[in-house]
Amino acid sequence: MRVFVTGATGFIGSAVVMELLNAGSIEGVESFRKGAADAEGAIHTAFFHQITHMSLTTRLRVML
Repeated sequence: MRVFVTGATGFIGSAVVMELLNAGSIEGVESFRKGAADAEGAIHTAFFHQITHMSLTTRLRVML
């Protein structure tokens, strides 16, 4: 299965990518483009950590 991952440098994303790397290889920028175009699925693990713009209710829900 080909999977396109965003947020690969974060806590969860890096663990996901390590597992995927163990199952194959990444060779350069062009492989990312081709991989995204050929992906059968996507894993979005990116997160905007600046939560000060969120309402208090939303911030509490994120933190808890």
